[in-house]
Amino acid sequence: MADSSSINKGGAFPHVLRIYFIPFPSPGHIIPMVDIAKLFAERGADASVVLPPLNAVRFGGTVTRAAAAGNRICLYVLPFPSAAGLPDGCESTDALPSRSLSGLFARALDLLRDPFDSVVRDHRPDAVVSDAFLPWTAAAAAELGVPRYAFTGTGCFALSVERSLHVNRPQDRPTSDSDPFLVPGLPDRVYLTRSRLGEATLPGSTAQEFLDRALRADRSTAAWVVNTFPELEPGYLEHYERETGKRVFAVGPVSLCNRVAADAAERGRGAAAAGEAARILTWLDSKPAGSVIYVCFGSLCRFPAAQMKEIGMGLEESRVPFLWVFGETAPTAEEAAELDEWMEGMEGRKNKINK
Repeated sequence: MADSSSINKGGAFPHVLRIYFIPFPSPGHIIPMVDIAKLFAERGADASVVLPPLNAVRFGGTVTRAAAAGNRICLYVLPFPSAAGLPDGCESTDALPSRSLSGLFARALDLLRDPFDSVVRDHRPDAVVSDAFLPWTAAAAAELGVPRYAFTGTGCFALSVERSLHVNRPQDRPTSDSDPFLVPGLPDRVYLTRSRLGEATLPGSTAQEFLDRALRADRSTAAWVVNTFPELEPGYLEHYERETGKRVFAVGPVSLCNRVAADAAERGRGAAAAGEAARILTWLDSKPAGSVIYVCFGSLCRFPAAQMKEIGMGLEESRVPFLWVFGETAPTAEEAAELDEWMEGMEGRKNKINK
């Protein structure tokens, strides 16, 4: 049910555009989708962000503040399916204790379709903006006569490369994983090797099947909503429009909508992040402009302790100030303790680390 505390009740509204936003349950997808919902609400639309319960709690503060500022925005909590067999609390990719649970997580996402159908059928929004990683939302919206717009935080350059690899399969031609091959059909000459490609390019992999479904869903998608801007990747917005036959709405960088300090500081991590952000900003202010290296591989990468040490030693030997951002990495408690001890010594020897 909707979180009534986050609904603007300040007077009567005329008929406005009603949009439901359905992000993929992962911080890197939820955060920009919430930002986009805020942007729509600030421009007079009625925006509802659909999230599982734990994610609604985690990201609800931003929505509540936006509603309190007079915007018509709310959370719609969709129960997370227990039938998939996931452990309790695994409602987001960064909450999965092991990558071996990815299959069950994908199954849980598919099980969201029935409750999603009920929501759209009961509320009849004017449009649905759903993550490209939730391909079943395209068919569900089409069956109910509601236009679906696919959101992605990946830029059009990466989307174009991914599409070419999927359609043209240039990676199948080299005889060695280290032989470079040309990615065809792009505005620029781009060369890759199989060793640099992800699992989604491997035939028969779960990731490949997932990508196939996402690309098939493009047929019933009205347009793309992309967290990018033309100056970042000249020519690739138009290229992707030509390749897909779908319009691309470049709405980025959406993080700029966070003009309230609390929203900018939290970014899905809760109020405790604000103090940490202040410490980091103080340290950054003490350094000359353009002198700090920022290193982050995302919230889902979990490197072995040995690999983390190699990365850290490389950063130290660069003799350049750096800000290294990472989440939990070590797979065992013993490795975690070893890594924590090593990191403490490293911070004392050189620069700051944000854990």
